[in-house]
Amino acid sequence: MKQQIRVLMVEDSELDAALMTRELKSGGYDVVTERVDTEQAFLAALESKLWDLILCDYRMPEFNGLAALQLFRARNLDIPFIMVSAVMGEELVVEAMKGGAHDYLMKAHLNRLVPAVERQINDAAVRREGVRTTQALREIEIRYRSLFENMSEGYAYCKMLFEDNKPTDFIYMDVNAKFAELTGLKDVVEKTVSEVIPGIQESNPELFECYGRVALTGKPEKLETYVGPLGIWFSVSVYSPGREYFVAVFENVTERRQAEESLRESEERYRALFTFSPDALYVHVDGCVTLVNPAMCKLLGTDDPSLLIGKSVHEIVHPEYHEKLRQRWNMVFGGQPAPLLEEKFIRLDGTLVDVEVSAVAIDWEGSKAVQVIARDITERKRADEALTYERNLLKSLMDNIPDHVYFKDNESRFLRMSRSQANRFGLEDPAQAVGKTDFEFFAEEHARTAHEDEQQIMKSGIAIIGIEEKESWPDGSESWVSTTKVPLQDAQGQIIGTFGISRDITERKRVEESLIRLNKAVEASGEVIFMTDRNGIFSFVNTSFTTLYGYEKAEVVGKTTPRILKSGRQLPDHYTEFWHALINKQTIKADLINRTKDGRLLTIEATANPILDTKGSIIGFLAIQRDVTQQRTLEEQIRQSQKMESLGTLASGIAHDFNNILSIILGHASLIEKYQYDPERFRDSLQTITNASTRGASLVRQMLTFARKSATEFRPLLINESIQEIQRLLHETFPKTITVAFDVAERLPLITADATQIHQVLLNLCVNARDAMDGKGTLTVSARLVRGETVRHRFVNAKSSTYIEVTVADTGIGMDETTRHRIFEPFFTTKQFGKGTGLGLAVVFGIMESHSGFIDVASEVGRGTTFSLYFPIKSFSVESVNDKSIIQKEAAGGTEVILVVEDEETLKESVRLILTANGYTVLSAEDGEQGIAMLDRFHNDIALVICDLGLPKFSGLEVLKKLKTLNPGVKFILGTGYIDPAERTAVLREGANDIVLKPYITNEFLRRVRDVLDAK
Repeated sequence: MKQQIRVLMVEDSELDAALMTRELKSGGYDVVTERVDTEQAFLAALESKLWDLILCDYRMPEFNGLAALQLFRARNLDIPFIMVSAVMGEELVVEAMKGGAHDYLMKAHLNRLVPAVERQINDAAVRREGVRTTQALREIEIRYRSLFENMSEGYAYCKMLFEDNKPTDFIYMDVNAKFAELTGLKDVVEKTVSEVIPGIQESNPELFECYGRVALTGKPEKLETYVGPLGIWFSVSVYSPGREYFVAVFENVTERRQAEESLRESEERYRALFTFSPDALYVHVDGCVTLVNPAMCKLLGTDDPSLLIGKSVHEIVHPEYHEKLRQRWNMVFGGQPAPLLEEKFIRLDGTLVDVEVSAVAIDWEGSKAVQVIARDITERKRADEALTYERNLLKSLMDNIPDHVYFKDNESRFLRMSRSQANRFGLEDPAQAVGKTDFEFFAEEHARTAHEDEQQIMKSGIAIIGIEEKESWPDGSESWVSTTKVPLQDAQGQIIGTFGISRDITERKRVEESLIRLNKAVEASGEVIFMTDRNGIFSFVNTSFTTLYGYEKAEVVGKTTPRILKSGRQLPDHYTEFWHALINKQTIKADLINRTKDGRLLTIEATANPILDTKGSIIGFLAIQRDVTQQRTLEEQIRQSQKMESLGTLASGIAHDFNNILSIILGHASLIEKYQYDPERFRDSLQTITNASTRGASLVRQMLTFARKSATEFRPLLINESIQEIQRLLHETFPKTITVAFDVAERLPLITADATQIHQVLLNLCVNARDAMDGKGTLTVSARLVRGETVRHRFVNAKSSTYIEVTVADTGIGMDETTRHRIFEPFFTTKQFGKGTGLGLAVVFGIMESHSGFIDVASEVGRGTTFSLYFPIKSFSVESVNDKSIIQKEAAGGTEVILVVEDEETLKESVRLILTANGYTVLSAEDGEQGIAMLDRFHNDIALVICDLGLPKFSGLEVLKKLKTLNPGVKFILGTGYIDPAERTAVLREGANDIVLKPYITNEFLRRVRDVLDAK
């Protein structure tokens, strides 16, 4: 049950009075308060009621604490009087304590209020108990002194009655006047005591025994006895004037006996209080400890009081406080109250403990002594430090938190708010808002709604969590906040106000509205739009996605992008490079081959961008796709048409070159028989025939590579090799009247490109240059590295840090400005009818765009034209292309069994002779069916099969499949003059170890055979 205290508060601030009331309630008191702030009200309150405690401010507009203290002391009231102020300095504190204040507190440290009140109320109770005891002792002393001075004894002369020498009764023979006064008995003479005081023999048998002994023996005795029927203690002196007679001289000692009992009880209470007090108590005389209680022993780290008795106080109190100790002795011995002080005691183990000490002078066995009460405040100091830390944290939070934090009382008036909230209100200091309401800052509509919400929260106790509300301001502007408001409770759980925290979401609301509009636009867009997280997991797809790919949104969201759309037409390196670029925050534009839910393959023009958070970190990816299947088919048809146009342009040069090659072969073949007996000339003719055949094969291979139809395939590519192929082709096909020069930097890094398309770009530009020079002039092809900044001066979308610049320059007729601006338009041409379609440069432009590259042109009439191509560098090095690092080596022979399946008899015989000449055992078959039969018969002996692609009865691919069924471990080389990329992929997927293009170059052919046989 809570202890009720009546508190008179001399305080002008209602808020401070409320804070002190709340603090006392939190300490477990049932508080009844009255607040006054004038002299008249203070005096009226003192006269009208009994108070347990007075809390007095020092400074008030019409009154002050010292004046109140003087009025209080003038009435000799024993009520704890505590000064509570925010402005008292040390001198004022000393003056107040001298004036009779029992304690003082700073308002900034109200956490000390409850301990101070408890201490003072307990001290007051002890004082009142001491006053009562002293008063009782004084009254007893007065009674004893009066009895002694006036000899007010009672006398009774009596005759003892015996039976068998045992006293049975006695008769009052005579009594003095004091007898009646002391006993209250009258007319007792000649009456027995049993008549006068019935039951006395039973209640006081010791009295009868004493009287009987004296009456018989004559020896005087003394005793004190309590006569129950009379309710009186008597001190009796008994002597015998004669046998069977006795005289009792007695006095009433009831009051003395009661005082002695009271004193004994008081001593027992003091000893119990001293022994069992939770506070440490000790007494010292002349600075030497004479008495300690168990709490003092525990405080100093021992259970044995003897270890402390006899110690000097200076051994217990830390030297830092010895001077204050001396001052306290002077004060208590001088009759002044000693202030409550904080000290440090030295425990027996040498450690220090913080204590709060009060002292009072006492008499100890006739000597002046000091009784000290010490309270361990270590935990309190830690709590104070923790509270200070927490307050500092709260202040730091309130000063720096970007959210708007505020506390309100039960009238929705601000008690405290964060600096960010004050800034919203245009206040320099959050304290300026204290006591004000929302009506002084917001427009009335919003302020009224907020007030109603807060009153409902306090009434119901139910919080409002995370609601979004619109704020209206006096200037007509509006803002949005996400708000949480909860009941503010005191220590007893009573709701005393509200606590709120809000966050400005105005910008977010605007963004949300924009996102709603954007989402509608995205859903209505004809483009496929989707988003993924950082790991490529779908998080959003629009309606166009489901329409194009046939998947419902639920089938896609949560799945990985390639897993859903992967067609198998892109190599793993393509996806690796794609994601590598995205992770490096690059925007990717590329054509993809994706598969729909029903298995259809679509050519997709895709753009992908990383989505960054405010810190620049990738949180996901956004992709926009468009179905360009028909467009790409048309473009491929156009490109193929343009290739054919270019090949047609080169036809005369190719025919001339092939005629030259055939003339060389026929001429030297006719000389072989003539030179059969001249080994040197015979060898020279054979070498010339071999070289011419190799040259023809190379020319055919270039034409096939350039003319074939194939899907776009982006791979790491060395631009130097593409330029070298063009160089060989131009050397074979361009007229000798045109000088072709190449200036290519060595070891240029890789680009990611389609080799065929790059070949087409370079060839188109070179053919255009040839036509522009009308058969005479200089064509120069160069390549070098340039910095990204250089390219960005011309093309603002250039994002790579480094580019390869390839230029094709001619000394032809050049172009005027009008022509130069139109050259990349489809079907625009300056050539005569029938000389060109006008698609060449349009195709070149499209290819460069699909490679994330750029094309530029500089031209002047009569001074030639220069085309500049810019290819972005990817994160590859020259050394990363393994097949380019093969070191050519002399072919080695072997002893294995090899099956050759070839329908061209002459070629089959040629291959057999080459292999047998190098130690191999050769089996042969002329078609696919015969080849399979040979495999079935000798499959355990055959180590390698060399098979033509285009065979009668069974194709080379069918032979391969059957071979893997009969003997999965046998090696397989496919020989062909040309193979489509799709067929190449299929052959390698079925398990072919290598593909060798015809015509076979002997040394290279033997090396490839040996490599396949030796491969693990």
